[in-house]
Amino acid sequence: MEIERISRKEREYLAHREEILSAAEKVFAAKGFFSTTMSDIAREAEFGTGS
Repeated sequence: MEIERISRKEREYLAHREEILSAAEKVFAAKGFFSTTMSDIAREAEFGTGS
């Protein structure tokens, strides 16, 4: 049985992705899909809009 190794960069990418998706879900639930902006999601996820 082989253990898959994930690089630190890949782990960080996956963690950030999960944080952004979780933030998007919260904002969509609160404001609705069409009223949500990228800035709203970035603010909730505590990321810059360029991230």
